[in-house]
Amino acid sequence: MTPPPPAPTTVLAALLTRRWDELRAQHPSLPRADITVSSRRQAGSDHSHTQWHGQDLFPVTIYRSMLETGAEEVLTALTHTAAHALAAADGVSDTSSRGSYHNRAFVAYAEKVGMEWPAEAAPVPNYGFRGMRIPTAQLTQDSALLAELGRAIEAVLDVLGPASAPSRRAETRVRAMCGCGRMMTMWEAVFAQGDVLCGRCGTPFTRQS
Repeated sequence: MTPPPPAPTTVLAALLTRRWDELRAQHPSLPRADITVSSRRQAGSDHSHTQWHGQDLFPVTIYRSMLETGAEEVLTALTHTAAHALAAADGVSDTSSRGSYHNRAFVAYAEKVGMEWPAEAAPVPNYGFRGMRIPTAQLTQDSALLAELGRAIEAVLDVLGPASAPSRRAETRVRAMCGCGRMMTMWEAVFAQGDVLCGRCGTPFTRQS
């Protein structure tokens, strides 16, 4: 009897684990990852890296709200978490303010796993260097992986089905500001889905209220 195909979440977790293990091959101190795919939307920032204290597996949660932003953002979130894990394994504090503010130690570890900060961009108030990105050249090299991730993400979202729309009456609006001082307002659920970058200065809008 032919075994059933693996669940879409299993396929996605395996792809992300493969990339994590490639980073481990370059950085042996990086702990192994325990990658799970959650049907929940992420509520605010993920501070799970501040709860890791040397266990064998480093927890990595990929939320539905991340999946809805696409393969590139999911790969960026994974790489971002790997930077935190590498810093934690070395006993280095790379954040403050309960994990929200990303300091220059985070920059150093994020650069080790292949991320960069926009040239000439200042750290963002309250969040520091949280918005580090994978360089365009690296994303081009990762085109095959991104295509695989895109198909896996689509399959997972098909299994999860349509998301229920939040009640706007119960939801608050967030005022946010970028590094050059431009302001915008958005719903809390939209703000929680991921960084919104300013087209002028390239920095993410950060919560002001």
